[in-house]
Amino acid sequence: MGWGGALLGGLVVVAASVLGFAWVPNLLINHTFVRTAPRVRDPLVLLWIVVVFVLDSWLLVGLQRFGGRGEARG
Repeated sequence: MGWGGALLGGLVVVAASVLGFAWVPNLLINHTFVRTAPRVRDPLVLLWIVVVFVLDSWLLVGLQRFGGRGEARG
């Protein structure tokens, strides 16, 4: 993988992380603030963070599998 592919992959991971860890939880908190109690809202946001962490980790590992000459490494 060249510099261009690595840069693009890094930007994808950063964008997914910012959206998943900052922007969407902010929307969740703002949307559910007046509609639910904290005992419901907080686990919902925590569940979202866990799901995003797993998906972000999966994305990062998937991008790391393609290196060198572009073929999948075992």
